Amino acid sequence: MLSRDLPLRKKANDILSVINEVTKDSVIILGFSDGAYTGYMVASMYPARVKKLVAIAGNGRRTGYERATGNHHCRAPNDPKQSAQYYSQCATSRIFGKFSGSVDGYSSFFKKCMMKSILLSFISCLIILTSNLQAQSIHFDKSNIELVNVYASVEKQMDKEVIKVAKDSTVKEADEPTYVKIKGINFKNGTIEVKVLSRLLKNAPEFARGFIGVAFRINDSNTKFECIYIRPTNGRVEDQVRRNHSIQYYSFPDYKFDRLRKESPEKYESYADMGLNEWIRLRIVVLNSQAKLFINDNVQPSLIVNDLKLGPDSKGAVGLWVETGTEGYFSELKIHRADASDL
Repeated sequence: MLSRDLPLRKKANDILSVINEVTKDSVIILGFSDGAYTGYMVASMYPARVKKLVAIAGNGRRTGYERATGNHHCRAPNDPKQSAQYYSQCATSRIFGKFSGSVDGYSSFFKKCMMKSILLSFISCLIILTSNLQAQSIHFDKSNIELVNVYASVEKQMDKEVIKVAKDSTVKEADEPTYVKIKGINFKNGTIEVKVLSRLLKNAPEFARGFIGVAFRINDSNTKFECIYIRPTNGRVEDQVRRNHSIQYYSFPDYKFDRLRKESPEKYESYADMGLNEWIRLRIVVLNSQAKLFINDNVQPSLIVNDLKLGPDSKGAVGLWVETGTEGYFSELKIHRADASDL
């Protein structure tokens, strides 16, 4: 247990060390009393690691504080730099707002958090790991998948369940709904993790790149979805332009890759080291209008999309996506939903 007399920065660094040990995702920090001050310091020093901050049971008042924070609500500005400054001021002033709402409502909130989250206690400061909210490991069988313009089969490789997917050759257009759709998922915000491996089919056309990725927020009729995919053959070629097109975002139906490349060159594509016939871990973190793609164990995202075209309120299913010429393999699919309504 940490001493209450330790400087806030020391406490914040200790908490960050624990967060780093168990997750690379941003977290929700819930702080009581001195834990709230510490939570503010963590958020001010490491704003990218704090998804939300809840401060409870604070004492102390300062003239103008209510006007500055708005009825004791702990709501920082949207701009990250302003948020960090705001949290820093709150920490050093030793003042924070109350978490508003009914007692019964928040008793229910905390009960669900205790049941569905990993909670770590530091000086009455709790870290709720968003990567463990509503976590689901997906098993592939006929009852929970729908084949949308693809062929698929479930196999065992190295004692692990793997689903093999190939695009239906009758679908000639690119960037279409060609995926294994996971039933029973209504995904808005959270994290999608999966290992992928792609090979080129024997009859793959010259332009084939081993296209493989994840579609998300798929509507019921498969007429709208977001997608992030990779082109493994581009990752290690000598042509730098092709390398720059190793990762791609597109949004169906209105923003396919060719339109985005023409209207916003380089904005929705990027480079990462990858290759054919090797397992690659994809982790997509989605929050409202933003999506970040992490490759393998990289701490920094390889692609950041700040304006998902379907908007911040869209939600729907998750799909394992492939394109022309690809024999794609997917394993260890995990979906972590982190919507406030799911808590």
